[in-house]
Amino acid sequence: MKYFALTQNFTAEMAHYCRLSIPSKLPEGVWWDVWAFTKCSPAKAPPYPFFVRKQGIELEVNFVPPWEIPVMSRRVAELVQKIAPSDVERIPVEITDVSGEWQILNVLTCIDCIDHSASHIDYYPAEMMPWEDQTKAGKPRGVRRLVINGDSVGNHHVFRPRDWTVTLVVSEQIRAALTDASIEGIRFIEVSQ
Repeated sequence: MKYFALTQNFTAEMAHYCRLSIPSKLPEGVWWDVWAFTKCSPAKAPPYPFFVRKQGIELEVNFVPPWEIPVMSRRVAELVQKIAPSDVERIPVEITDVSGEWQILNVLTCIDCIDHSASHIDYYPAEMMPWEDQTKAGKPRGVRRLVINGDSVGNHHVFRPRDWTVTLVVSEQIRAALTDASIEGIRFIEVSQ
């Protein structure tokens, strides 16, 4: 099976589309844990607030920068969850001045699948300075080309690669479903060999 990194399509023709943003704090004054949606663990919470950073045509899928939080219409989230029910959770979102039902697609599955020899990866040094996060030693710091070992994936259709959880990976079955549903504003980059 083939696998693809699912990302926002940032081509010139997408310039007239709406872009979302998040406030730095939740309404209760609590700071966002903006990395919560890359940890591959449940993050259920009351509806998260978003706002429109750039007006334009609404897209059904938005990867909200800078953390690439996947916010999508209920229709798209249901489509993904139908194929991968145990791999995701859907968290309600409120978007100021935007109608419809929106959800964060929180990916729960994290797989040790990076093909380090075929990928182009910059790594943190094996020995970090004392004040640096020691858990990052020897782990990817930046990935210019991600290649995964598809044999490691099993029956999962949506997941994040262990040690590089900022990337959301989908199976060819989900790619076909999103393509057949005419979802605009997304791009698929093949990551399987």
